[in-house]
Amino acid sequence: MKDEEKDDVIRRRAMGENVPVDIHYIREQMAEKRKAAQQQENPEKPMVTVYIPEGTDMNDGLPPLPEEKTIPDLYSLNEGVFSCMPSLLARAFETLEEKHEKEVFLCGALGVFSAMMPNVYGEYFGFPLGTNLYCFVLGKYGTGKGVLNLARLLGDAVHDYRRLQAQQLKT
Repeated sequence: MKDEEKDDVIRRRAMGENVPVDIHYIREQMAEKRKAAQQQENPEKPMVTVYIPEGTDMNDGLPPLPEEKTIPDLYSLNEGVFSCMPSLLARAFETLEEKHEKEVFLCGALGVFSAMMPNVYGEYFGFPLGTNLYCFVLGKYGTGKGVLNLARLLGDAVHDYRRLQAQQLKT
């Protein structure tokens, strides 16, 4: 991809157009830049590159954890927490059946809501403190992580509104 093509793609995406991007090309470019930067920092240290083919399961070949080292269900929320939520969240919790799905959804919803409040600050020992809360959920296949997609939908209306505002400012 030439520089002119990249600029055109960036311009079209900024205007809200859905332009497909060759993600493999971008990954290659980022890897080359990272490699060049690391070689400039430590020129005497040799670079090692590991190639992991797409679709590789990083858990393949790892032995399972022994039973005594699994994490017990000690960090579960009380069921009463879900009944005390605002109506928007309460309606979402009604659609979820499993308790762990409700917990994962609540974690994701908190992350989404914190991102929707960029101008809210508090003060902690004289320093401004934002509402930034990042949510990172790990788990095995089929453990209910998919409800995070529902939490993401909570921010869609605000996202659409902000995009509309940006388009109006451009015109």
